[in-house]
Amino acid sequence: MIQHTGKNTITTVLGKKGSGKSFFTKKVLIPLFPRLIIIDPLDEYNYFYAYDLKTVVEVTKANWASKKKQFRIVYRPLDEHEDLFFKFVYGLSDITVLIEEVDGYSNGKVIDPYLERLYKYGRHKNINLICISRRPAEIGRLLTAQSDIIISFLQTEKRDIDYFKNFTDDPDQLKRLRVGEYKVLLGESELNRLLRKTDKKAKKT
Repeated sequence: MIQHTGKNTITTVLGKKGSGKSFFTKKVLIPLFPRLIIIDPLDEYNYFYAYDLKTVVEVTKANWASKKKQFRIVYRPLDEHEDLFFKFVYGLSDITVLIEEVDGYSNGKVIDPYLERLYKYGRHKNINLICISRRPAEIGRLLTAQSDIIISFLQTEKRDIDYFKNFTDDPDQLKRLRVGEYKVLLGESELNRLLRKTDKKAKKT
């Protein structure tokens, strides 16, 4: 397992529905981070889950008190307390937060204030972020500005393709990707570093 000390990682994964981004996140990204809390409005993840924030807080605190090195907790926000969720996780440290449909909480007009703090200051608390969205044109620019790694799967909408002009000379390549194919547009060396480190840990166990 990776011990992230002194530096957080913000990873943004983008792509249209059915392009393979959730499969990639589950199989490649999630194993990189031992302590994980997921906000999951689409019911994508089948770890321990709760529909109310109170249970998520209680279970997280119990895992923390027992000093567990690895856990996965999913919040499916039927109680509509997403604002309190971000406030809660901002009070933690040495953890990873995965945000499905991040454009619902951070777009060009509105951003949850505690999510903004996570973007800007999460490194001081060793809080990693994994942010997932189908529509890159609808997410706030602060996210991509703070991201260490940006990965795109298939894109077909012009606005979404145009979004990537600052990251590649050939944004049209994204509409030629097949299902399951992706392009690392930012931070390929950082992603490879994490993968290598995890592989070394696995060989030791």
